[in-house]
Amino acid sequence: MRRHLLLCMALIAKTILVSAQSAPTTSSSLDGVKINGITWATRNVGEKGQFVNNPEDYGEYYTFEEAQTACPPGWRVPTQHEYALLARTRNRWTTQNEVAGRRFGRGRNTIFLPATGSRSDSDGYLYYRGVSAYYWSSTATSSSSGYDLYFYNAKVYPFDGNANTFGFSVRCVR
Repeated sequence: MRRHLLLCMALIAKTILVSAQSAPTTSSSLDGVKINGITWATRNVGEKGQFVNNPEDYGEYYTFEEAQTACPPGWRVPTQHEYALLARTRNRWTTQNEVAGRRFGRGRNTIFLPATGSRSDSDGYLYYRGVSAYYWSSTATSSSSGYDLYFYNAKVYPFDGNANTFGFSVRCVR
């Protein structure tokens, strides 16, 4: 009887764990990782107001203006200065679950940013996915462009600027 009860409890616990892994990630279920005093989300933004399910999922592509309101409640788009601080931490090009990107931070305080590429503003085509990444900041360079974090396998540029009509990824902070 006791063994049967233990097996049932183990099955219930496994079912709950599997359900939790496949459920959409809300702002309250994502704690984030603190790097240089800033709490970074461990996942990109998918649909507006929601994180993707896995750290290596690309998420959606937003224009600069759309990106400013894409983060879930309690989160926001990082500033150019916060990306500069992130770029100064230990980082390396790597793969996670066969997805190329960069890992930033040290020890347990790391985040993986997938090489999401970008969406063209003229034809909507996705370019450089798996090769490089662009992540919008909240800092505008002018009325028609904004700063972004840009990286590829050999370099990280936290002061990259682009037309605000391009579609880039969003990684939130709080």
